[in-house]
Amino acid sequence: MKLLGWILFLVIIAIGLLIYNVRYLPLQDENTRLTNENLMWQNQVKELEDKSNSTVLEPLYTQTFLWDDLFSEPTSFTLTEPAQLILKDMIPKLNETNNEIMVAGFSDNQTVPNELIKTYPTDRELSYAKAMVVVNFLQSWGISKDRLTCIGYGATKPVDTTNTPEGKSKNRRIEIIVKP
Repeated sequence: MKLLGWILFLVIIAIGLLIYNVRYLPLQDENTRLTNENLMWQNQVKELEDKSNSTVLEPLYTQTFLWDDLFSEPTSFTLTEPAQLILKDMIPKLNETNNEIMVAGFSDNQTVPNELIKTYPTDRELSYAKAMVVVNFLQSWGISKDRLTCIGYGATKPVDTTNTPEGKSKNRRIEIIVKP
């Protein structure tokens, strides 16, 4: 009887090993394969992130103007004569390439002046309109409209404090950017 017990015990162990080999070893192999594949994809993502971070190209040329330097008053949409001369002097620099030129308008965090609010209800629309004055000027001096892009950021990207008059003045600006 003891011998029969040992044989039964060994048969159960053999069946267990057989089930383990048939059922669970392939799962371990699949788990190992998936883990390796996951690591491969993680490495590829890291390489792409590193590549995209290293290929962020700086603009070829950037020039920033304060609204106070371009317009005689905050509600004006007419370029002053000194501003026109400065922009005319930029034309050869802008024509050195055929790259896209972005003209971006920025404002401070003040509400739009009452005399402009009907036409420009938001600071983004106001900053876009100010930038568009510069785009139209550049276009009138031969810069192709196909190269010019205009955008109004409003008060979303301040470069200085919004708590002082000087800081607010620095935030009211136009940036001309020649893209790479």
